[in-house]
Parts: sequence; structure tokens; C-alpha cells
Amino acid sequence: MNKKKTFIISGLILLAAAVLVAVVFLNEPTAQRESATRETAMLVDVILVERGSYRPVIRTTGTVEPVREISLSPRVSGEIVRRAGVFDPGQSVRAGTLLLKVDDADYQNTYALRKGDLEEARANLTLEKGRQDVARRDFEQSELTLSDERKALVLREPQLKTAEAAVMAAESALDQAALDLQRTSVVAPFDALILERNVDVGSLVSPGQELGRFGGNRKFLGCRCSAPVQA
Repeated sequence: MNKKKTFIISGLILLAAAVLVAVVFLNEPTAQRESATRETAMLVDVILVERGSYRPVIRTTGTVEPVREISLSPRVSGEIVRRAGVFDPGQSVRAGTLLLKVDDADYQNTYALRKGDLEEARANLTLEKGRQDVARRDFEQSELTLSDERKALVLREPQLKTAEAAVMAAESALDQAALDLQRTSVVAPFDALILERNVDVGSLVSPGQELGRFGGNRKFLGCRCSAPVQA
């Protein structure tokens, strides 16, 4: 009797479960397919086009380098006694601007000596021309017949040429002394930007020594870019 009741109860439970599952499936909602895209109005700005000339702005990174760059050196030796205030890195100078002054006392003395040598040589030439005139008059009065070589010696032609050569040498020496005196003033060779200065008042300099570095400014400046240009 107990087994029969158990079977009946089990059958009722299974039947109830089957009915419940059937009801769930019959009442399941149906999915509705909708469009994945939605039409929306686009926002735009309207700009009136105007004709004209425009300059683009370019932004970039790089290293600015002068196309023209030199190392300035003195032409004479001596002690720097004066330095211009503009002779400093970062300053711009015009061509011919005085930058440094080398002590010119020795060069002034040399110029004075060379000037005296020239005056002495010219005086000797004048004396020798007088002696030659005397020798010519004596020769003409003697009515001697001599070879060209001996006649030149009698007329003191070699002595005259020596005196003339001494004058030329003295003139060249004076010109060189004047040039050295002028070179005691160190000036800017062209319109430039001072990149570096290596001397100051009291420094002893000599030809070939680097006084500083100069780069051409204005249209001489160029740029070597180290990164892509972005406009």
C-alpha cells in the first residue's frame, strides 16, 4: 500500500512539473529586432570663404647655426689695454666696430724710428745726387775717353742706385710700421653676432691666437632643423 501511494505521489509531482514547464515555454516573450543605427542630424559650421594672402605659421625644433662663422685673431702681439663693452657673447656688432686695443707704445716707437730712417735715406740720396753732379762736371772738363763701365764708376752711378734702393727700403719699412700700428686696433670684420670671447684687458696675445668666435647675423643666419617641421 505504501509503494502504491509513493508511485501516485511521484507521478503527480512529475505531471505538475511537466505542466509548469509547458506553461513557461508557452508564455515566453518574443524578442523584437530593432535597427542598430540611428539617424541623427550632423552639426556643421558655415564659414564664408574670402580670397587673400596668408602667411603660414611653422613650428619646429632645431639648432640655429650661422652660415658664416670665423675665429678672430690678432695680426700683432702685445697686451690688451682696452676692450669694448659690446665685445661679449650674445652682442651684435657692426662691421668696423672697435673691439680690442693692443698696447701700441712699441709700435709707435717703431713707426717713429722707421720715419727717421726714411728721412735719413732721402737725405743721403740728395747728397749722392749732388756728388754725382760734381763728378759729371769733373768728367766733362777732363775730356777723358773711358769705357762705359769705368765711366759709370766715375759718375758714381752705383752709389746713386744704392742710395735710391735705401730710400725704397726705408719707405717699405715705414709702411709696414704704419700697418702694424693700425693693426693694434682689432675691429669687427663684418656685421656679426659674438658667439664667444676668450680674452680680456691684461691678456697677452700673439698672431694666430683666438680672440673669439663670430657668426654672421641678419641674412647670414640659417637653421638646421633636428625635428620634423610641423605647420
